[in-house]
Amino acid sequence: MLKNTDNKYKNTAFWSWNGIIEEEEALFQLSQLKQKGYGGAFIHARAGLGIPYMGRRWFEVYDACVRWAGENDFDIWIYDEYGWPSGFSGGKVNGLGEDYQLKRIVASPSPVQDEKHRFLSSYQGQYGEVYLYYVCDRNYVDLMDPKVTQEFIACVHQVYYDRYKEYFGNVIKGIFTDEPQLTLNYPWSPALEEAYTQKYGESLVENLWRLFLENPQGDKLRARYYSLVAQQFTAAFVRPIALWCENHGVLFTGHFPEEDGLTWQYRANGGVMAKYYEMQQPGIDFLGRRLCSPVLCKQIASVKEQFCKDTVISETFGCTGWSTTFAQLLWIWGYQAAFGINKACLHLSAYSIKGIRKRDYPAFFSYQEPWWEIFGAVSDEMADINAFVSQGKPVSDILLLSPIQSLYGLEYGDTGAKNISAQFRETVQTLLDRQYSFALGDETLLERFGSVEDGILHLGQGKYSYLVIPECISLQTGTYRLLEDFVRQGGKVLYINSYPALIGEAEVGAEAKAVFSKGYLCANRAGLIEKYFNAVGYRRSAWLTDDNGLLITEDISVHIRKEENRTYIFIQNRSKTKTVRGWLYVPGCGSFREKHLLPARFGLKATGTRLELCPMENRRIIFTEGERAQGNTLRLLHSQLLQPVCARLMDQNAYNIDRAFFETEGFTSELLDTALLQDGIAKRCAGHSGACPVRVVYPFRIDAPLTQLQVAVETGGTQRICCNGKDITDRFSSDYYVDKSILTAQIGDLLQLGENRLTVEYLVQEHRTYDNTLDGFETERNIFSYRSEAESVYLLGDFSVQTTGQLWESSCLTVRGGEFSLTTGKNVDMTGELTHQGLWFYRGRAAYTYNVFREKGLQYRLRFEDFQGVAAHLTCGRREMVLLDPAAGGDITHLLEEGENCLTVTLYSSNRNLLGPFHHQSGEPLFVGNSTFRGVKGFEDSILYRHFGPNTYDPDYHFVRFGIGHAILSAFREEESV
Repeated sequence: MLKNTDNKYKNTAFWSWNGIIEEEEALFQLSQLKQKGYGGAFIHARAGLGIPYMGRRWFEVYDACVRWAGENDFDIWIYDEYGWPSGFSGGKVNGLGEDYQLKRIVASPSPVQDEKHRFLSSYQGQYGEVYLYYVCDRNYVDLMDPKVTQEFIACVHQVYYDRYKEYFGNVIKGIFTDEPQLTLNYPWSPALEEAYTQKYGESLVENLWRLFLENPQGDKLRARYYSLVAQQFTAAFVRPIALWCENHGVLFTGHFPEEDGLTWQYRANGGVMAKYYEMQQPGIDFLGRRLCSPVLCKQIASVKEQFCKDTVISETFGCTGWSTTFAQLLWIWGYQAAFGINKACLHLSAYSIKGIRKRDYPAFFSYQEPWWEIFGAVSDEMADINAFVSQGKPVSDILLLSPIQSLYGLEYGDTGAKNISAQFRETVQTLLDRQYSFALGDETLLERFGSVEDGILHLGQGKYSYLVIPECISLQTGTYRLLEDFVRQGGKVLYINSYPALIGEAEVGAEAKAVFSKGYLCANRAGLIEKYFNAVGYRRSAWLTDDNGLLITEDISVHIRKEENRTYIFIQNRSKTKTVRGWLYVPGCGSFREKHLLPARFGLKATGTRLELCPMENRRIIFTEGERAQGNTLRLLHSQLLQPVCARLMDQNAYNIDRAFFETEGFTSELLDTALLQDGIAKRCAGHSGACPVRVVYPFRIDAPLTQLQVAVETGGTQRICCNGKDITDRFSSDYYVDKSILTAQIGDLLQLGENRLTVEYLVQEHRTYDNTLDGFETERNIFSYRSEAESVYLLGDFSVQTTGQLWESSCLTVRGGEFSLTTGKNVDMTGELTHQGLWFYRGRAAYTYNVFREKGLQYRLRFEDFQGVAAHLTCGRREMVLLDPAAGGDITHLLEEGENCLTVTLYSSNRNLLGPFHHQSGEPLFVGNSTFRGVKGFEDSILYRHFGPNTYDPDYHFVRFGIGHAILSAFREEESV
């Protein structure tokens, strides 16, 4: 199969510069990324940055990184902001004053006179009375004003170019913009007035009242307003940066906010597809341990197809949580690849996870992970997938119109807008499930680049024989003209649920109704849509059926590309639990090629091959037209349950003391979760003048002598560290635990049976809290960190963690009530689940050794039932492999010699049981961010856990399972297919 060697398709790191950046450490981390199969890195200033952004020291280290990259065939990508969203240059642009700052319109029933409100207009008449103002947000910028963008370019892009001109286009590949956006609440810019007057010949300011008072022209004005906002954002911000990048030999890349659906998208950015067109390498943000909306992926995939974007990128894996497995990562990526997305930016690789950084939307993809040493296998697999889905050209022949412009005339939150968005998503999902090859059409792009020739609708390089118009209110005038031509030339049109009611701003007349009547109208039901395409003679380029010959209509994603006599077919089983069995068919006669030979079934008009897809499995298959090359098949001979001949833990046990109290100036706090500890300290010190002395106390219990126990503490910024009253500050060595900011010291000689205490003393010099950043725009919140950071401390050693609480097993392991204590290490049943056997906070590895006999001429496959871990690493002599999905298994024949073999399987855990979150009501959240650890409902919860109230905290402890499960070895013989 295709193997990738090009940086173009390799993973790129979202490399978070979030500490005091040193050249030696930065180059070490770059070399680590290179070793793990990455092809490049976005250097991303992020919360916790300990040096001035774009200052002298910043560029000294940046210089070294660029030189290293040039010498080591590694790509550097510039991230254009300090934190996000992009556009303000870390405060420089908005710092120029109100002319540059974000503005929004506010309405009042009576006049307002204060320093905050700037008068725009007023209305008193038959529809009511309203006074309109704009207010500024000093934390962000007006991205509809061209002078703001020019200043941003001067502060960021030009500075990098002036310094690294010789590297642009070779080592430095592009510039990433992150969620540049409009305010959701009626954005304003003086540039809108000029643009509106020029387009419509009247004043927008004088008509703004129609947005706020019920009147006959309200929807019309609203549609004009949001259409203009979308156009102005593109013209003033996106296009100038794209042109600057083109003129300077680099790619403009990145993504916009609220891309998933339509109801928020049109408010936050006006619609993404027209903006994707402007960018050389557009991108999306794919968050959480889930499969996001198909609209998110189909929008960008369609622009890629229509305008020949070589690569499109996804900022992916953010918010998945520490326990995400390799199989789940490849499941998430395979879902995106099945749309044709072919470059990944992995969120994120952390320079440091000190303090609040460890809760910065994990998991991370850097040395702090226990599985980092084998992560290169995931990188290689993703790169191979990306190369595969980039072969040939797409075969889409159905165009589904995006109805986003119908939303412009509706009020935010309108049920009609929600319905249009929901119906559109359902149509997209139906076409995917029914294995149709289709693309989305944006009306803005259709107006600029659409045409009809010989009954084919052209959009850029896309050619479509079928047009689907979803439920919508209006068609733009340019779209309607194309529709007229398409119908006149025999094009086939399907309307979903209803016909549009408006053409531009005019109601549909008899002429348009006659055009609509030439198409078909059906309800938004999968069976009816399937019947329509069958009736008009639609033929798929490849399709999957079950064993009864019926089309598989759930859980399967298929991406098809063609070149000459080859068809490239990427298939994913989206289900996390179901195995899919059936047949893959391609029209014509030919042969299939995959990692394993596949038997072929020949019919009169198509060639088929038997498939079995495990849960979450991705498959890459090449069909070559021509001679009937009969493949071989593997016949199962027998399977056996392997018993380990020995098993052991490979790392120290750990205990996270995640609850502590603090003392300052006669005040003693209650026991707090460490995720809330620093906030409590900062609030208490708010009234203190100068540095405030604080002592943090971590109580823990020992029930047996533990003479070799170590403590791991984030020592930076501490004044003194004590154990049971004895100063241990000088005991800390350079040895670190998890992260280089967490240093270790021996304390076994200071422990006592029963209660013990660790104390860490700080001088707190700042008095702001995370809560101070919650009001106003998010720019400040996104770069928030403390100088002094009181965090968990960790105990390490050969011990067992016991609890008096009750164990409750559901989707995770829950300890209800009780306390934890440490005792001597106990015998562990290594063949069972490990976490509940005194390894509650363990983040290490476990090794299992099996005796395996290989018979000559046979092939062997190993899988694990009830596997609970991130991944497994197999070694046999000097041969090794990473089993990316141990539950599905893999071919291990190449590891084994004929006769007896000693096979060692290393099971990898994650940081989840060490670092949490422990106290979220969901038990094991699948969308993880700062709020998840704090017990406060944030945007992370609003996506997957909308039923939760504002408090998501659960006093019980929740852990994930860890265990190898049952090893099953199957033997096969390759036989010629009949």
